[in-house]
Amino acid sequence: MILKVFDVDYSFIIKNYLNPELWEKEWTLFVYKKFVVTLKLIYIYVYCNKIEFEIKVTDNNSTSWNRSQTRSATYSLKTNNITILKKAINSAIIKAFKDIEDGLYIAKTDEYYKLIDMKYEERAKLEEIAKEFLDENNITNENIRDSYIEAYVDNTEKVENLINDYECQNHLRMIPDLYLTFAIATDNKELENDVLKANEDTKEELLKKIEELEEYMQTEEYEEEAKDNLEEV
Repeated sequence: MILKVFDVDYSFIIKNYLNPELWEKEWTLFVYKKFVVTLKLIYIYVYCNKIEFEIKVTDNNSTSWNRSQTRSATYSLKTNNITILKKAINSAIIKAFKDIEDGLYIAKTDEYYKLIDMKYEERAKLEEIAKEFLDENNITNENIRDSYIEAYVDNTEKVENLINDYECQNHLRMIPDLYLTFAIATDNKELENDVLKANEDTKEELLKKIEELEEYMQTEEYEEEAKDNLEEV
């Protein structure tokens, strides 16, 4: 089965959400290659008259323990508008796609592994700079030292922003056929256009930035710039 879009009777679910038989039921919404999207009812909020659905996307291409990602969609029983529910569910599906893309594709690239190594290296280097600074200023209180070091590292590190940039740069580009197929199946023109646009250019510029920062972290200039971020204690 390459592609299958299932027509779920949401009206029936809404009318019968108090039926215990539905609480154990799982509906398949969308299948593309080895990607499967399912839906189940998980919460009934009596106090605010809402129900909540769990949307699960499973990537059966992967053997990883976390090959499934879940998102939720909440529906107000006062609304009486199935279109709103469908939009909420489709939005949750797209977010779960992104979770799959981030965790099973982007995070598995050589460049991402390299960035994580660089992040640990940078944080260790910055911690040493902060410790030396505190030693020079005779700050021995461990609580003060720990708080200062943590704040300094968080405020000074550069690689974390590059990781975020790398993730954003590769969004919609690792599993574009999944996004595009879902966009077409649900008539989501905005997503369709975003996917096509994201795959026009390349990631060469960002990869160049990663290489430049890696080289820069080995220089005295980097350490001097990092020291400039130290604050008086």
